Amino acid sequence: MESQSKSGKTCRFRIATCSHHGNPATTVAIGMFSGYCGTLMTPMAANFNIVPAALLELPDKNAVIKVQVPTGLALLVVNIFLLNFMMFL
Repeated sequence: MESQSKSGKTCRFRIATCSHHGNPATTVAIGMFSGYCGTLMTPMAANFNIVPAALLELPDKNAVIKVQVPTGLALLVVNIFLLNFMMFL
C-alpha cells in the first residue's frame, strides 16, 4: 500500500509513518521484538523447548512454555509502552 505524504514522498506504511510522522526504524525494531514475545507463548515455542524439557526430565513437557508466559507478557507490555513513546521522537 503506497500513498503520497504531505511532503510528496511515496510512503508504504501509511498509518504509522506518513499520517502521524512516526519513525519507521523504531516501529520495525520494536515490532519484531513484540513478535518474539508472542512466540514465547505459542505452540511454536514447543519445538524449541522439547530438548530443555527432556534434559530436565520434567513431567510436563509444556512446563517450559508455562514458565515463559509471564516473561512474554511483561515484555509485550513494555514493548507497547516503548512503541507508544519512542515512535514519535
